Amino acid sequence: MELRFLKKEDMDGDFIKNLHTSTFGEELPSDYFRFDLALLSEKDGVLYSYALIRELASDSIEMAWGGTAIELQGYSSKKSFSLFVDKCLEHYPIVTFQCLNTNTRMIRLGLLEGFIITGCRQSAHGGLFLIFTKLREE
Repeated sequence: MELRFLKKEDMDGDFIKNLHTSTFGEELPSDYFRFDLALLSEKDGVLYSYALIRELASDSIEMAWGGTAIELQGYSSKKSFSLFVDKCLEHYPIVTFQCLNTNTRMIRLGLLEGFIITGCRQSAHGGLFLIFTKLREE
């Protein structure tokens, strides 16, 4: 599996919107997403997974949005997530992400990857999000 780092200026809103729609089956406006970088995992020209990344400070990022194409979920999700985390930790000592407290697959994936739950927040729509953090090992 190969990784590609893309800067925001290398993509347009429709590209990201289409990634999200193909992964989650829901359509959001092109200007909905706020991010600084994107990571894509591909194999043989097929896009497997993506992660939209927000730089929080010079030493920390949040993997704000992401997922694996519906028909490729399973092993590909775990492999892509692990590659994304490793790549992020090469450049930033602190990596965070959030997920709904009902998203047991993502909670398990984060814990298996060595993240710890460092907090929670309530969304405007009533969902409870868990905040996960991983520090680069020095």
